Amino acid sequence: MALRNILVLLGFQLGGEFLHRVLHVPLSGPLLGMVLLFAALFLWGGPSDDFQTTTRPLLSNLALLFVPAGVGVIMHLELIQQHWVPILAATLGGAVASILASAWTMLLVERLSLHIGRKNVEVVSDPPQPSHFGHSI
Repeated sequence: MALRNILVLLGFQLGGEFLHRVLHVPLSGPLLGMVLLFAALFLWGGPSDDFQTTTRPLLSNLALLFVPAGVGVIMHLELIQQHWVPILAATLGGAVASILASAWTMLLVERLSLHIGRKNVEVVSDPPQPSHFGHSI
């Protein structure tokens, strides 16, 4: 079963690469594959226990995937030294934009849940209407 689950993951990455390269979607193939996987897991009601058993070791060793990025940074250290200001600005700007987007999303969800909650409270809290005989229904 583990091989099947690995093939499922690779299939979603292949689907993302297809969208990126053939249909020219302007996002990276792995990112599109992750979005497709998320949508599929959402539609399937979440990952199965077998799928979780296969993916947990991958997630626990995820830090190993950052080693090539670290090597790339060291290889291009001179380039980074030349362009450190725009890199720093993009990093800080991205972090601030991410925090602001998260805060905005949280506020939006809170407003929507309060709005939905008020509707439910109004429906639930309506007192029973008395009947003509003086008994409540």
